[in-house]
Amino acid sequence: QKIPKLYIFNKLDNVENLIKQKEMVAEFQPQLFISIKKGINIDGLVNQINDLINTLRQTKTFHIPPARADILHLLHEHSQIISQTFEDEQYVITTQIDSTIANKILAKLEK
Repeated sequence: QKIPKLYIFNKLDNVENLIKQKEMVAEFQPQLFISIKKGINIDGLVNQINDLINTLRQTKTFHIPPARADILHLLHEHSQIISQTFEDEQYVITTQIDSTIANKILAKLEK
């Protein structure tokens, strides 16, 4: 799985020539310039991190037998539940979940 990257350059408040600075680090993409000290572009940082986290998430539907409450708990703890129904004597849960976590939960479900 490809790990998303974001290059963050702090101390924007100390940069005299932002255009020159950006040219110097142009190879590092995607990038974001911030100043923690002055609070510059902190909202942008939070938004970029959230966007990166969301790229790791996938929509996944799980079919869980009622006896596997441990799996139900894991899904509620580690994913965003989109829908949950009970059909054909099993829980059908659709989630937004990190693909790595989804694979670990599927492995537990197969035991």
